[in-house]
Amino acid sequence: MNTPTEVDTVGADPALLGAGEDQFVLQGPGDGQVTYGDSRTDIVNQLFDAHKEAATPEDRFQVRLEILVELANTVQAQVVGKLVEDGAELPDDEDFLTVLLHDRSEKTIAFEEWDVEGLPLFLIATGYAPYSEIPRPTGEEVVWLDPANETTFLTALESLGLVELLVKDPSLVPDPAE
Repeated sequence: MNTPTEVDTVGADPALLGAGEDQFVLQGPGDGQVTYGDSRTDIVNQLFDAHKEAATPEDRFQVRLEILVELANTVQAQVVGKLVEDGAELPDDEDFLTVLLHDRSEKTIAFEEWDVEGLPLFLIATGYAPYSEIPRPTGEEVVWLDPANETTFLTALESLGLVELLVKDPSLVPDPAE
């Protein structure tokens, strides 16, 4: 039985890792749901039936894109709502509000910089360079969500604060032949 002694995520709960062969453990949102898999693709397929059922890599990409767009819109609205609820005043500027609250499924907004401290801006990477001709805006609070593949997709879900992916370090797993 292979039992890793360390994961690449600091502070991970060792009980989540188990002693099985699965190399990936995804701790889910709020309810603490745990998903095990031998690959990132396996994890995504378990989370989203539409991804598992997609016939081609292009179809799977489209599923990941649609999921990230919906989540980006939802999480952005929640972040803004929480700030307003906590008494923050947002600038009464149409361009600012358009960038902040635009529907990511309908358009990509071109702008140069996002410099609003404490207010993350969730953007879909495929709307900007190098995926399109629209230059990427700069700013420490810009959070890029990339559906390009299962690895970038799971990283995006982590960036949204929805999951934590734990990866067993294969170099720490004892070789059964030794």
